[in-house]
This record gives sequence, structure tokens and C-alpha cells, in this order.
Amino acid sequence: MRRFLVATLEPAGCLPSLTRSSNFSRCNQTYNVWSSFHNRLLVSELKTLQNRAGSQVKILDQFNSFQTVLSTASKHGFSENPLQPCCLAKIGATCGDIDSAGKALYTVCSSPERAFFWDGAHPTLAGWSAVCEQYKQVIAT
Repeated sequence: MRRFLVATLEPAGCLPSLTRSSNFSRCNQTYNVWSSFHNRLLVSELKTLQNRAGSQVKILDQFNSFQTVLSTASKHGFSENPLQPCCLAKIGATCGDIDSAGKALYTVCSSPERAFFWDGAHPTLAGWSAVCEQYKQVIAT
């Protein structure tokens, strides 16, 4: 029997690149609805594939795992505002960019281990660690 592990989309509306307009205070629900819709279609197709091919497919539910960690951020050791990234670039720049004089176009927080997101789209090591804790039961079975 072939076995597969497939991850769903995270709540895209909670990515800092989309929460910046609210000063990182809330997720963009429109994008979260789109992520949720995509995930429902994905799971439906994977069930069809599993039935047709006789394979075992396990789902890593990133959407709910991210939501769980973000809604209980302090329990996981994250700062008050888990939507704010540790590395914050100026508008139009990305983390690591410098200007023509070599000056950084970004700032980095003093405690990356207390930030859920590293930049506009990627969790920190601590962020992924907290999310992956949610996967243990799925992977173990």
C-alpha cells in the first residue's frame, strides 16, 4: 500500500504580508475563506484518489494547526501579537534587502524565539515547532 502525507494551506489571511494593513491586528477573513475553500476541495479529491488507488492518504491540517497556535500564542511562548513578524521590511522590500548605500531596508526583532512569523510569509523555527506539535497524532497513526 502506498502512503502519502499531504498538507493543506495555512490560513493565508493571517500571513503578515496580508495583516500589515491592519497593523498586524487581525487576519484577512477573505483570504482565509479562500484557503478554507481550497482545503475542502483538496481533501475531497484526496479521498477520491485514496478510494480509487487504494492508497493511504493522511492530511496535515495546516489551517487549523496555525489557527490553534495563533489563538493560543502566549501558551506557546509567543509575544502578544503573533501576527507581527520578527523581520519587518519597509514597503516594497523584503527581509535581507539593502539600499544602494548598504543600509538595511528591514529591522529584526530582539527575540526571534518569541515570534511566530519570521517575515511576511514564513514562520520562525519556534512557529513551525508549535505547529508541528499539532501534527504528532496524525503522523503517529
